[in-house]
Amino acid sequence: LMRRVHGLLDGRADAGDRLDTAVHYGLVAAILAAVASMIVGTVPAVQARWGGALAGLDLVLGAVFGAEYLARLWSAPSAAREHADLR
Repeated sequence: LMRRVHGLLDGRADAGDRLDTAVHYGLVAAILAAVASMIVGTVPAVQARWGGALAGLDLVLGAVFGAEYLARLWSAPSAAREHADLR
């Protein structure tokens, strides 16, 4: 499982793997949404109307990025074992 998670997060899964593609594009979409949210949130009129929704989106995206980070930390030992011969 650790190798699978590491492969998904590093983009090293098998070609044509639908889950790998979904994870990759999902993370790209989350990054773009976070950047767009930060940019749009600087416009006073948008902030006044959508400030609560933007704050909620920031919390959700922060949780997504936090989960990704924890998954990378958890799966890192499998990568170390794979690359042990490179030392």
